[in-house]
Amino acid sequence: MSKHVPQNPANKLVNCLVRRESDPLGQSSFRAGLCTSLYEVILEQASQHCSEELHDLLSLACDINHEVYHALYAVVNGEDA
Repeated sequence: MSKHVPQNPANKLVNCLVRRESDPLGQSSFRAGLCTSLYEVILEQASQHCSEELHDLLSLACDINHEVYHALYAVVNGEDA
């Protein structure tokens, strides 16, 4: 019997991103949500290893992605953005 080997988080994220669904807006909302989590990890690393200017640019990209996520989520779920 083979032993289950947990998949590393980076591979798990890539597999989720590659997966295709028939609902393009739902898929886009899902991916934007994944990116929000990814940005949080990147920002944590950037705060320790990058310049303040780069961290600020990454924060801006994260904020823009967060706005896109909420707009897509509202459309997919029939809510007001």
